[in-house]
Amino acid sequence: MALELRSRLPRVLEMLDSGGLDLGRVRVLIAGTGHLDDAAARRVIDLIADDAPLLTTVQLLAQLRRLCIEFDPDDAACVT
Repeated sequence: MALELRSRLPRVLEMLDSGGLDLGRVRVLIAGTGHLDDAAARRVIDLIADDAPLLTTVQLLAQLRRLCIEFDPDDAACVT
């Protein structure tokens, strides 16, 4: 997970290190963007980062799914 965060989702790592996100939310973000390429995953994270600490993990997952679909409507992999 550390390597994933460090290389692929550095903003999520920063938020975890600062206490802005807990491990449950981090796991949701990693899993929810796992099907995207690195650049797309970072853009989705940028869109959800401000709200992520305020959402429950269920709410976060739902919002993340919506963003993935908005970002790439042809990619329904995040809807599973």
